[in-house]
Amino acid sequence: CSLLVVLLTAGVIGLGARRIAGRDAGLLAALFYGVFSSVYYSQMIAANTEVFMLLPLIGSAVLLLRRPFANARLGDLLFAGALIGLACVWKQVALVNAVLLLAVAWMTRTRLLGMLAALTGLLIGVGIPLLAVWRWASLEGMWHWAFVRVLTHYGPVAWSPSRYFYAAITTGALFVVSTIPLWVGVVLRLRSTRAYTQPELFLLAWCGLSAVAVAAGGHFLGHYYLQLVAPLSLLAAVELSTSSLSIVWHRALLAITFTTATIFLCLSPLMDPIEGAFSNKPAIYRAVAAYVRDHTRPDDRIFVWGAGAPIYEASGRLCATRFVGFLRGIDRAANESPALGWDCGAEVWPLLLEDFATHPPVLFVDTAPSDLMHFARYPISRFPALANFVSERYDREATVAGTVIWRLRATPRH
Repeated sequence: CSLLVVLLTAGVIGLGARRIAGRDAGLLAALFYGVFSSVYYSQMIAANTEVFMLLPLIGSAVLLLRRPFANARLGDLLFAGALIGLACVWKQVALVNAVLLLAVAWMTRTRLLGMLAALTGLLIGVGIPLLAVWRWASLEGMWHWAFVRVLTHYGPVAWSPSRYFYAAITTGALFVVSTIPLWVGVVLRLRSTRAYTQPELFLLAWCGLSAVAVAAGGHFLGHYYLQLVAPLSLLAAVELSTSSLSIVWHRALLAITFTTATIFLCLSPLMDPIEGAFSNKPAIYRAVAAYVRDHTRPDDRIFVWGAGAPIYEASGRLCATRFVGFLRGIDRAANESPALGWDCGAEVWPLLLEDFATHPPVLFVDTAPSDLMHFARYPISRFPALANFVSERYDREATVAGTVIWRLRATPRH
């Protein structure tokens, strides 16, 4: 599914570049996005929220670039606003593109109607998914987990100046090095003495806003940079297609692009994307998942203490709770306090036990002993509600690749 979305996104980017600078720019933009949305680090190709957010976000940008801003159609503004609103449902930082939308609406000949169409589109794009949440889930829960906990825990833990700037400089430098052809396009535009066109100003502003979105959370995870790859790919393709660079330079940049893709293609099978290491040893999560699959029925529920999504996916077993991972947003390798994580607050444990009462996990998988995803410093003994639940209801069954597996006993111990 994520591969299909990436291919569709590359196609939309190519369409946008073609409208601005012709067929060659379109092909180059699609190539750039296809390559540079998959490199930098192994988890760039995972089904991250950014992958799905970017398709509607880029679609909105292409709509806004269809014609001179003064002649923008109200329908385009309405649809572009709806797409940005939809992208915000995938990830909140998509909202930065609303600045571009409103700027274009302000420059139309029918300014007030343009602004009204843009804002109406935003409300529709956000409103319809929110109605679905209200009808089938919980708006209160969405507000708490997607906004309150993020702003009070996930964000602040990374906003100390020393940690923030260290992460920005180190990850930013690696990102620039791994995407050199894209930055050549930016440099070409900034160094050129010719007047800026409207599409170029739009793309430069989009790059700047995307950089702000990447930096807002302070964590600078690799897949966050996907939001910047999209406008950079478009801008680089347009500039390289219209520049006076020699054929030698063009061939060199294409060679760098293909070399980058080839290196990633060769190295990616050798690195486990979850545990992030080059090793001949079987991945811990795969060994655990194989055991779980062999010792449970397809309709059995399990629970993984740790970053459990890979085990759930590889084993084909459903999670017994709504919480598929824990202690996200903190540096577990540095033994940061669990209280700083956005998913280990006091309100989590009653909800977790409530889920267990509905779907008792047949197996309780404890990844702390194996230090999978740096959980060694967070044994279940540090979390009384979890420790009591295990001691009362489970018997130790096996140890697989250092991971301890407990099985639900027939009669709870009181």
